[in-house]
Amino acid sequence: MLDALLICLVAMMSDSMMLAQTANHVLWKPRYEPGSGGWITSICVSPYDASRVIIGGDMLGIGVSTDRGKSWTPATSLPSYEIGDITFHPTDPTIVWAGTMSGPTLSTDAGATWTARREGFPPIEGGTYASPVERVIFDPNDPTHLVSAGGGSRD
Repeated sequence: MLDALLICLVAMMSDSMMLAQTANHVLWKPRYEPGSGGWITSICVSPYDASRVIIGGDMLGIGVSTDRGKSWTPATSLPSYEIGDITFHPTDPTIVWAGTMSGPTLSTDAGATWTARREGFPPIEGGTYASPVERVIFDPNDPTHLVSAGGGSRD
């Protein structure tokens, strides 16, 4: 997983790195990623396809790239735009979980659309967050068993 992340980050930076090597100064090129806004709180490279990168932010949700960060598409149907961490299913490349300030959120299409999965969590009342989740973790011995790590990194 770490190797895939490093490959992706190198691929994402390759244009800027080539310009820096040929021009004797650093020239940063914006990628105009949509979706995350504010701080990037998570970055996850698919363990099944190193070209698929999902980023989460603290203000505007999730952005998805299918070309190693050269272009981005905003994810849709998020119940909360404050994202914690992103986790791919250990055997199914289409299943991705995100921790959000509104609880655990599931994508069944590799990150393009999301659905809140709050069954058993306290209800959201009055627009306040109820049971923020930072990360959803799969049991390595049973991928049908999930654990949610509560709280938020910005609390």
